[in-house]
Amino acid sequence: MPPTEPASTPIHRAQAHLEWAKHDIALITDRRIPDWVNAVIYGTAIIFSSFAFVQMLFQRLPPGYYWGTELCYCALSLTAKLYLGWFLLINVIMTDGTVDEALTPTEGTTVR
Repeated sequence: MPPTEPASTPIHRAQAHLEWAKHDIALITDRRIPDWVNAVIYGTAIIFSSFAFVQMLFQRLPPGYYWGTELCYCALSLTAKLYLGWFLLINVIMTDGTVDEALTPTEGTTVR
């Protein structure tokens, strides 16, 4: 049976690829990845890591406090969705006006 990876591996890979991309872009051009991308990647890592802390806390408490995990998980889930939703709304959709304008390629460019 192959070894399993920890649940945090995908976000660590995303962070590593972001840092490599920033390094590579700095070598070939003066353009940069927008700062909000850093906030999305690292903020998401912090929010989703907090799910593990809730689990560790409630593993130490008596079984009668199980309902607390459900409340914490609901709050954390809402926080994560609002966090990513606001970044999507403000930095992607509202930047160029409409979604159609953002998805329409400009003249001379190709869609990949």
